[in-house]
Amino acid sequence: MAGEFGAEEMGPDFVTPQAACGTLAILIESSYNSLALSHLEICYKILNMTQAEKIEEWVKKQRRGTPFSSRSLLKFASRGMVDQTLSTFSKEGKLKRLLPGLYVKPMMHPILGEMTVPEKELIEAYCRHSNEIIRPSGAEAVNRLGLSTQVPVCSTYLTSGRSRKLKVGSHSVSLRQTHPKFLRLGGQAGDVVRAFQYLGRDGVTKEHLLQISRILDDGAKRALLEYLPCLPAWMGSKIKILAELS
Repeated sequence: MAGEFGAEEMGPDFVTPQAACGTLAILIESSYNSLALSHLEICYKILNMTQAEKIEEWVKKQRRGTPFSSRSLLKFASRGMVDQTLSTFSKEGKLKRLLPGLYVKPMMHPILGEMTVPEKELIEAYCRHSNEIIRPSGAEAVNRLGLSTQVPVCSTYLTSGRSRKLKVGSHSVSLRQTHPKFLRLGGQAGDVVRAFQYLGRDGVTKEHLLQISRILDDGAKRALLEYLPCLPAWMGSKIKILAELS
């Protein structure tokens, strides 16, 4: 019948659909087996990596100039092994120890040399590492709210942890313990709470409240009013007056 041919009638180069499908299946199976073997080799390599090699591989992937916590490496090795490996890397110049448990891959500038990590970024990273709430001091809050033009000379932060001093580069940073209720709010609302705490009951004047009311946004006002049950009564009274002025 016209249009119907046997394989032998089409010549030696003709491939039937059935044969083509079979060949494709073999190729797919071969490719799949090759991919599976590749994955097995990777898994085998990972399983046979030493703890130090796993730590080094993780460190290589970190961005230069971005602090990281040694706690991030405890999934690979014990605390002792992590500390020992990071100490070795620091001596070799691969890492720089910024604070206890906090490291960074040095970032070099072609002209300025090694770049320092900004203090604010460093303290935020340390806050995450130590599982503390750390906020700028009351003096800093007073300055940010425009209640004083004096800029604090010393770097001081409030913490929910213990009071201590940290060596940051060539200077020291003071951490002063305070109750966590004065630290939970951030932004403008947090600045108001910590400025009031710093100034004290008799130190917060009507002029201060007027100044704050000029810059306080609606979100901060709502946050303060919702947080009233957590604050001392005298602070609550000041905040209510502040809300009426805003």
